Amino acid sequence: MDRELELGHMFKLKKGDIIRIDNQEYILKKRFKGRLKGGFQFRTWLASKDNGKFAVKLTDKLELAMKEIRAYIFLAKNKFPDRYYSDLVAVDYNILVRRNNKEITSKLIAILLKFYPYTLGTYLETNPNKSELKRIASKLRRRIRRLHDLNFIHGDLRNPNILIRKTNRGMGIRLTDFGQSRFGDDKAKRKEIRKLQKLLDRLK
Repeated sequence: MDRELELGHMFKLKKGDIIRIDNQEYILKKRFKGRLKGGFQFRTWLASKDNGKFAVKLTDKLELAMKEIRAYIFLAKNKFPDRYYSDLVAVDYNILVRRNNKEITSKLIAILLKFYPYTLGTYLETNPNKSELKRIASKLRRRIRRLHDLNFIHGDLRNPNILIRKTNRGMGIRLTDFGQSRFGDDKAKRKEIRKLQKLLDRLK
C-alpha cells in the first residue's frame, strides 16, 4: 500500500479503490475536481455500491468534518425540509481502504451523500429553457429564505454547491457542502442574499 495512504493523506486514493463506510463497501469511480480554500480540505469522489451512486467527501481534518456534520444535525433538528438539502447517508471515521487485496485503516473521515446527476453549473450546460431557469431561481430563493429563518448562513453559495435532479414530479433543487456554514446576523444574511442574486443574474 502507498506510503501516502498509510499516513492518511486522501490525495493518493485512486480510481478502483474500495472504501468501507459504516460496514458497507463502495468503489471509488471518479474524483470530482473543485476549488479548495485553505489547503487540505475535502476531496469528493463518485462512488458506487451495487447499482447505486453516491458522493463521498473525504478529509483527514476532524474539525472540518465535524463542522459539516453539525450543520446536518442542526438542519434536521430544526426541521429544515429534507428536500432542500443533500441526503446524508452515513458518516465514518478511520475508514478502511482496500487496494490490490491489501487493506489498511486510514486516518480519513468519510461523509457519504446521495449522488445527484447535476450541479447548477453542469445543468446550465444542457441549455435549459426560460421556464426551467425561473423554477430554479424561485426554489433557490425559497431555500435560502428558509435557511436564514433559522439564522443560518450557507457560506459558500456557488454552482457546485447547488444540486439538481429532474423527476416526474418536477425539478429537485438541493443545497450541499456546508463546510463554511455558520450562524449569522442580518448583515451576514444580506451579504449572502447579494451573492445569491449575483448567481441568479447569470440564469437570465
